[in-house]
Amino acid sequence: MILSSSAVRILIFCLLLFPCQNALFAGGLLQVRGIPRQGSLMVGEVSEEVESVFLDYKPIAISQNKFYLGFDRDEPLEHRLTIVLQNGKILTSIIELTCADYEIEQITLQEERFSTSVQDPETSRRIEMERQTMQESKKNALLLEERFTDFFIRPVPQQTITGSFGAQRIVNGVPSAPHNGIDIAAPRGTPVKTMADGIVMLCGEYFYQGNFVIIYHGHGLTSSYYHLDRCNVEVGMRVEVGEMIGEVGSSGRSTGAHLHWGIEWCGRRINPESLLELSQLFLVVRE
Repeated sequence: MILSSSAVRILIFCLLLFPCQNALFAGGLLQVRGIPRQGSLMVGEVSEEVESVFLDYKPIAISQNKFYLGFDRDEPLEHRLTIVLQNGKILTSIIELTCADYEIEQITLQEERFSTSVQDPETSRRIEMERQTMQESKKNALLLEERFTDFFIRPVPQQTITGSFGAQRIVNGVPSAPHNGIDIAAPRGTPVKTMADGIVMLCGEYFYQGNFVIIYHGHGLTSSYYHLDRCNVEVGMRVEVGEMIGEVGSSGRSTGAHLHWGIEWCGRRINPESLLELSQLFLVVRE
């Protein structure tokens, strides 16, 4: 049978409209996109034949046939991904991560200048209360409506990264806490936009974070925006990708105008830049 030119155009249009569906399930059960590296977030998709997915024997939430896989800054390098089919069959794949390269700075100070605590008791109590509030808020976020998104944007468009993810200082042999986000230099007042659809789970003004917003995106994924000049949202508001949530500032413990952008998945520290590397197909599982 010979197709007419108009029929060919319609066929090509349909193939372009549904590329992922055709590529994924032409004999495939699961695919994972992203970079298999410490500190990375990856996105998976399954066919209707898959009943459940497990990472290291722990169940992974699936929505709209999609799911997240996140690996901490210091994650072990080998992991087991298991899928259970509707017919009871179990398939397992091994995920081998690569080591991330972090900036480590060794600093030696005179003893009188080196102190592990510089806060007065009242400030220390404030910091502890704020830490507990953040932890409790993240637990409560898991009770919110679950949605899934794999479309992410940068919070500020033009960016110079002045603080990299995972960077750490070791002062007089004592490791400080690693940098669990990236610092993006931008002029004060630059609009800060949410990286994806979500719900504002916490915002306010804290000692270290200054004016901040934390957004829950579903399935354990949260994004944080610190040192804002001001916030434009309130707790409980639903926001859409690209919506302005505040402006770049230098509030809290900050030495200049910049945005601290942080990501967590189920408590794991994620490099925000990995969210912009999800086009690479890493794994395909077929029966």
